[in-house]
Amino acid sequence: RPAPRAPEASARPRPAEMAPREAPVDPLKASAGRGSTLYLFTVLFAANCMVNFDSGGTAAVLDMLTWGCPKDAPVPPESPNYKGDPDYPCLDQAWKGVLGAAPYVGLILCCPLVGYLLRRFEAKRVLLLFLALNATATMVLSFMLTRYGLVISKLVIGMSQASIAIYAPVWVSIFAPARHRTLCYGAMQSAAAVGNLVGYGFCGFLAYGGVYFQWGFRGQASVLVGINALLWFVESNRYDTRTAQPSAGDPPGGEAPTAGGASAAGAKVEEASSPAAVAGSPRLQRRPSVVSAVSTFGGDGGAPCAARRLLREPLYVATLVVLASLYFVVTAIQYWITEYFTTAFARDKAEVTAVFSGVSASAPILGVVVGSAMTDRLGGLGSPQQVAKICRAACVCGLCAAVAGVCGGCIEPRPGTGSARFVSVVAAVWVLLFFGGAILPSVSEMNLESVPLEDRAAASSFSMMMTHIFGFALGVLVPGVVSGKFGLHVAMQVSLSCSCVGFVGMLVCYYIATRRVRSHANADSHGGSASVGGERV
Repeated sequence: RPAPRAPEASARPRPAEMAPREAPVDPLKASAGRGSTLYLFTVLFAANCMVNFDSGGTAAVLDMLTWGCPKDAPVPPESPNYKGDPDYPCLDQAWKGVLGAAPYVGLILCCPLVGYLLRRFEAKRVLLLFLALNATATMVLSFMLTRYGLVISKLVIGMSQASIAIYAPVWVSIFAPARHRTLCYGAMQSAAAVGNLVGYGFCGFLAYGGVYFQWGFRGQASVLVGINALLWFVESNRYDTRTAQPSAGDPPGGEAPTAGGASAAGAKVEEASSPAAVAGSPRLQRRPSVVSAVSTFGGDGGAPCAARRLLREPLYVATLVVLASLYFVVTAIQYWITEYFTTAFARDKAEVTAVFSGVSASAPILGVVVGSAMTDRLGGLGSPQQVAKICRAACVCGLCAAVAGVCGGCIEPRPGTGSARFVSVVAAVWVLLFFGGAILPSVSEMNLESVPLEDRAAASSFSMMMTHIFGFALGVLVPGVVSGKFGLHVAMQVSLSCSCVGFVGMLVCYYIATRRVRSHANADSHGGSASVGGERV
């Protein structure tokens, strides 16, 4: 009788022999060293703030840009600031508008070039090169007094901002951990507003304290040099979004985490910095990079074909008009309100700086929070009925903003008659910014989701270009031209009254949404399909 065979060793280890599972490490808090995600995010956020510092600083010292004009020059009715001081520029109202619009024009012009460079070369080299250019142009700006020198410097500053504007959202989409990604997106998108606000307050109080107005920009250039040095010491692979591994909590392919667990550590994000991957990533469908699609705008048929497809979508066009008018009004207020209060109302500079800093820091932020909560409370944009419901609520907000804009423009500035008129205009501006901010979340989402999935990258790019041209750039330029011809009060009346254009656009959105509700109801009654799934709203 043969001897019994020894039992084979099981390939599967016993529970006692299994290695203990390590708890997942949050990469945002894993290390505080130079290569950590938290470190690089903080430095990128600071860079995004500081490249926009000069925009707020220019608005704070706008009334001082005429001090270099001769005293016998023709003086506009509300700008008695011609002092003949050779240490200050001499810009009329139209040139002030050109100066403010130059960065936005430069940003638009340089976006395709930066998108191409980020695909061909290391992201670290491109980022450091453009940030160094931004610091140099800012330092040159701080020594310029001629109108052409100032405008060219601001144009180059805008062009050099394109790298951080393109790269920062893409970096967040790859390296930010899933549990913090929404927070990181929100922080990075608000960096420009934070930089504007800091520049406005800092330069405004420096000028009030008697410090030469250009010192604020010299300080900005010095800080940018320091930020560039901090970015220099980070390893190149921490910038590489093309071969990066997905952050902890992400399944393969970069999708949002599910209940089934996290992704494999070795899964690659396929060409994540390329526009095709950015457009196809599920976590970027609602937040495309602000310039991520610029270099491939148009898709297979080219830019004209893509533009024609987008312009055939009525809800997309209507929401684009609302966004452009909203950014026009906000930019005009931000850029011209200080000079308007200090000259037309003869208010103290420190008072105006403090008051408007509080208004701009509270009203838009509260409006965005309330608007986001309102959209979520109403159920989102999952069906035509929901879209119509949210459009109706947005119409109410648009009406309040339009009424506040018209009322604020109708108040005549009468210096020496007390503070009632000044307080009334400040209150009207606060209400306008609050309800404008409340419209922004729902309209931005409708603008992107009103087009098919395959066109959303092009839609994001086209919307960005149109809002920068017709919103930001014209919001600075048009009031300057009007002010040079008819005075600053008329220019502010025109700017604030443009909130009515946004209200009309919201009415058109509501009309389109209700028509779609009726068409889907008719399709259901006739047995047709009324699917409105993930393609578009």
